[in-house]
Amino acid sequence: MPTPQEIQQERRENARRAVRAYLAERSALAFHPRTILNRVNEGHANDFTEEEINAALAFLVGDGQAEKSHEKLGATLYFKITSKGVIEHERDGL
Repeated sequence: MPTPQEIQQERRENARRAVRAYLAERSALAFHPRTILNRVNEGHANDFTEEEINAALAFLVGDGQAEKSHEKLGATLYFKITSKGVIEHERDGL
């Protein structure tokens, strides 16, 4: 039986994959974290929290698989997949 730590690690990994997949399938656009949260949870396929999505985005940015940009007229953050993220997403599908 998996330990609570193993379950949490699996959730983190699943959140990263879901976020990366969402961004990779829409690689020409940048998205607000709330939009990403709503879309990856759409249809109740997942139940990720805002914290889990933000952690996944931070991981993907830190690993070079996503990049963040600021709204030109403010401080709102948006996230977009990088070419490394697209390649990693494609390799995971194999």
